[in-house]
Amino acid sequence: SAARDGVAWFAATPEDLSTDADVDADPDADADADAAPPTESCAPAEGRPERGDAPSRRILLVEDTADTARFLSLVLRSRGHAVVHANDGQEALARYRESLERGLPFDLVLTDVQMPELDGLSLAGRLRELGWTGAIIALTAHASPQHRREALEAGCDEHVAKPLKPDDLHELVRRHTARRRADAA
Repeated sequence: SAARDGVAWFAATPEDLSTDADVDADPDADADADAAPPTESCAPAEGRPERGDAPSRRILLVEDTADTARFLSLVLRSRGHAVVHANDGQEALARYRESLERGLPFDLVLTDVQMPELDGLSLAGRLRELGWTGAIIALTAHASPQHRREALEAGCDEHVAKPLKPDDLHELVRRHTARRRADAA
């Protein structure tokens, strides 16, 4: 549907997007063949202040629609978060393993539900099997109680229906990463 195939599902204003973040057509396009994968250097851009009291987080964004991935990355990076993008669940599993090997674990996983190769709910289950205890948030256009129940049963912490305002996305990140850090303390 048109709501899923671009950024139309994300309710934003120009003020929501004010940032100096550089977003390429492909979030990983700046990595050349000899460069380390994005999981190695995902710190927020130097000199970009964090907004509010929320510290920067490492986020694995799993989204197969390029425009949506760019937009979500832009919104998250505008708050100083480090975003690593995967196009589907299989690629997300590889990024997750790389992050552990490099000692740079993620704080949060944001995943679309309907994707090729390995969908978001199957990804959540696989991450839980691998020992991931961090938050997994399913972003989807399907908001029925049954879809929500399926997402929670698959291992997601929250099922969020699109459209979503940038401030609501930032609140989700803050709430889920703050809860996980409190649980770990």
